[in-house]
Amino acid sequence: MSTKITISFRSIISDFLFWGLCLSVILNMFDNTRYYIFQLIFIGIYLFILGINGSLKILVDFIRKHLLLVLAFCAWTILALFQSSIYSSLRILSFFALIFMGYLIVVKNQLQGLVISLRRIGILLFISVLYGLVAFFLKTNPFMFLSERFETYTRSFTRITSVFVHPIPCATFFIIALIIILTIGKNKIYTTIASIICLAGIIYTFSRSAWASALIVMLIIYYPKIKKLCVAHKLKKNTLIFLIIAFLGICLLAIIYRNALAETINLVVQRLFKEDLSSDMSFTWRISSIGIIANQSINSGPVGFLFGHGVESGSQFLTRMHFGSLFSYNVGAVDNSYISVLYDLGIVGLGFIIALIIVTAVLMFRFQNRYCKIISYIMIVLLIMAFFYEELYWCNSGYLFFSFAGITIALWDRRKIL
Repeated sequence: MSTKITISFRSIISDFLFWGLCLSVILNMFDNTRYYIFQLIFIGIYLFILGINGSLKILVDFIRKHLLLVLAFCAWTILALFQSSIYSSLRILSFFALIFMGYLIVVKNQLQGLVISLRRIGILLFISVLYGLVAFFLKTNPFMFLSERFETYTRSFTRITSVFVHPIPCATFFIIALIIILTIGKNKIYTTIASIICLAGIIYTFSRSAWASALIVMLIIYYPKIKKLCVAHKLKKNTLIFLIIAFLGICLLAIIYRNALAETINLVVQRLFKEDLSSDMSFTWRISSIGIIANQSINSGPVGFLFGHGVESGSQFLTRMHFGSLFSYNVGAVDNSYISVLYDLGIVGLGFIIALIIVTAVLMFRFQNRYCKIISYIMIVLLIMAFFYEELYWCNSGYLFFSFAGITIALWDRRKIL
C-alpha cells in the first residue's frame, strides 16, 4: 500500500509538463518581462529531479541527432548578446531548454507517462474553462487585482480570459482542453458534457481564429470515424441510442435557454459579419504588419535575413513606426508568430517552424498510434493559432509551444516503433 502511494506521489512531483504549465500561467498573470529566468531555474530543478547524468546522456544524443538545430540556437544566443542584451540570450536559451525538456520527458517517461501528464493538464484546463465561464457571466474575476496587467485585460468582461490574461491565448488553451477531453475521455456522457462546456468557453472568447481552429481540429479528429460510419452504412445500437439521447438533450437545453442561445448567436454573427474586411481593425492591422515586417526581413543584410534581429525585434520595430490615426490601439505587436520568427530569428527560424509543421502532419496522418495522434492534434492547434498572435512570446502559450515542439521531435526520432 505504501509503495503505491510513494510511486503516485513521485509521478506527480516529477510531472514537468503539468507543473511547468502551472508556473507559466501564474507568471503570465504578472507584468514580468523576465519570466524566462524563472523558467530556466524551474528547468534546472527538474533536471535534478529527473537525474542529471541520464539527462546529460540524452542531451548528447539530442545534439548528435539535431546538430543543425543546436547550431542555430547557438548562433541566435551569441547574436542576441551583440544585438540586444544578455537577457535576450537567456530567453533564446529558455526556448532551447523547453524543447529539450519536451524531448527528455518522452525519452524518459515513454508515451503512456506523457498521457498521464496530459490527463492532469486536461483537468486543470477544464477547471479554467469553468472558471472563465463563471467569471464571464457573473462579471467578476477574483484574480483581476493580482496585477495591473491582468486587470487591464480582464476588466471589460466582454470576452472570456479566465486565468490566461488575453482571450486569444485563453481560446488556445480551451481548444487544447477540448482535444484532451475528446481523445482521452472514457465515459461518453461526461465527455459530451465537458466538450459542450469547452465549446461554450471557446465561443465566449469571441476569437474568430479560435473558432476556425477548433472546427479544423474537430474535423481532423472525427473525419476517420465519419468515413468509417459512411462506409459501414450502419451504426451500433448503443452508439445510435447515445446520439439520439444527446441530440434530444441539446434540443431540450436549447428550448430552456432559448433567450441566452439567441443572444449568443447574435453576438457570434456580429463578431463575424458586423464589419467588412476593409474596416475590420484586427484584420487590417495583421495584414499591414505582415507586409511591413516581411518586406523589412527580405531587405535585411545576410546575417539579419538568415538569423534575424533578436527576440521581439519585430514588435520593437513596429513600435518605433508612426501610423498617425490609422489604428486606434497599440500597434506594438506583429500579431503573427510566423512573421515575428522571420524577422526575429530569420529564415532559419522560419524554416524550423515549417519543418515542425511537416513533421507534425506526417506523424498525424501516417501513424496510427493513438497517443502520437493526440500530441499531433495539440501541436496542430498551436501551429494554427500561432498565425493570429505572437504565441511563442507569451509566457503560458510559449511554454506549451516549445515543450510540445520537443515532444514532437522525440516522436519523430522514435517513429520506427510507433
